[in-house]
Amino acid sequence: MADQSPKVAFIDDSETVRLLLADLLDKAGCEHFECTSWDQIKTTAESHELDLVLLDVQMPKISGPPMAIVLKKTRPHLKVVYHSDQDERFLAELTDKTGADGYIKKSFDSAETLAAIREYLPTPP
Repeated sequence: MADQSPKVAFIDDSETVRLLLADLLDKAGCEHFECTSWDQIKTTAESHELDLVLLDVQMPKISGPPMAIVLKKTRPHLKVVYHSDQDERFLAELTDKTGADGYIKKSFDSAETLAAIREYLPTPP
């Protein structure tokens, strides 16, 4: 049932990454929302009870860190996780600095990416 499926929104400026994430989340049984702008992610977070938001760190116009700060401030229960190919040390520092819940390194290994995403999803009752 869609209402019981985890709800995940993601934002990335790469169409390839968005397609890969959408396919992966479909296979994982997640309801997902693909976003390409801050306005889309903000509206999605306001209109859906999301479980997780995956943020690209470097985006045109507004990047992931300011988005993470606003999302965590307005929805503290929401899991906000960076999805990036940046250096892990940088991502760890950024996570601490912005109040995000963690980070996932971009990978073409779908099993590895899915396992990392599942760590941030709520466990079924």
